[in-house]
Amino acid sequence: MKKVICLVLSIFFINSVQAMEYTEYGEFGPYTEEYIQSDNLTDVKVERRYKFYKLQKEFGEYSRTTNQNYPYLDKEDYIYTDYSNESILKPEEQEDRVIETLDGYHYQKIKDINYITIESSITSKTLSNIEFLYKGNKLDYTTSTEITQNDITLNSGKSITFHFKENIRVYDLIMSFDVKEGNDNGLFIRIGNNNEEYLYTILSYKLNNKNTWIGKNIRCYNSAFEEYYSTEKIEPTYIFKLIEKVQMYRYKDKLYHTYNLTRNYYDEYLSEPYEDYTYKDDTQYKDYYAKRTRNIITSETLKTNSNEHKIINQQQKIIPLNIVKQNTNINTNQYDKLDRTNYYPIKLNKINQLQTQSTPYLLYTFIPFILILVILILVLSKLYKNKRECAKVKTG
Repeated sequence: MKKVICLVLSIFFINSVQAMEYTEYGEFGPYTEEYIQSDNLTDVKVERRYKFYKLQKEFGEYSRTTNQNYPYLDKEDYIYTDYSNESILKPEEQEDRVIETLDGYHYQKIKDINYITIESSITSKTLSNIEFLYKGNKLDYTTSTEITQNDITLNSGKSITFHFKENIRVYDLIMSFDVKEGNDNGLFIRIGNNNEEYLYTILSYKLNNKNTWIGKNIRCYNSAFEEYYSTEKIEPTYIFKLIEKVQMYRYKDKLYHTYNLTRNYYDEYLSEPYEDYTYKDDTQYKDYYAKRTRNIITSETLKTNSNEHKIINQQQKIIPLNIVKQNTNINTNQYDKLDRTNYYPIKLNKINQLQTQSTPYLLYTFIPFILILVILILVLSKLYKNKRECAKVKTG
């Protein structure tokens, strides 16, 4: 008996497991940011989307080299510098540098001055009406000692310095003064600039009551000249002395536009590049979820589907002829009575498939119950037979 009961329970268990059937999954719905949990009735697919960006140039200044803020050079965007000053020194050859060779001239040029110092030699002297003319105009000056009543008294070995407010050329200078006392001995006159103490010296042993010195007649030291180079040919004068012809150089450099690359992100998360947003940032992403569902097939579901099939079958019994002609999958030869002028009757293949699938399912579902019923009959028959045998034993 125990074996029979176990068999019956096993059949019930198998029946309950095998009876769990599902419909086909539907189509996947739209993706959403909300998390969806999958289960027996819900199929979920996950799509990871990323932030995509495009690179944009942020420009800096034009330069030959890059820097920390702008580490790139745009080789298509460049300018040239102005030419450097001419020089007898050949510049260093570098990439993107244009060097020109020129014919030049070497001169000696008189240096400019900005002060004059007058010193008494042995005896004291009194000077007055001191005046400095430069190109016919009076020069403004300051003195190292204060002058009173336009007279200057210089004791033996003493001096006074006149500082001009601008640099001038000594050859265009005229100096005049009167001597009131002490014209028997001379004066020392030193002329220079702030960088070099003395460039010219005038020594006069005999002074007149009125004295005038012209700059172009003053003898100068070699230090009064400076070297001067030019591509311009200058006629020799008291200011310029031509020494020789020389070769001179000048150069200009090509400067490139420096820039940095910045990321411009697309507003939304994407699964693939969009237009010129072609670079993917692997560190910025978000998961999106889409689901499709199915149902458990029950006898109530089959009944509902059957009713729906009947309704659909009635509503879609006929269709227009022109639609039938467009659908090459419809076999019109299977119908006997056709109105080819207006309509063709059609069969709903999908509905028929569902109806066809329902019949084996019903048979498969009720087979276990039939087996159970047979087993119960056999058990009851066995019990009844045992009971009759027990009754015969008691009566005998």
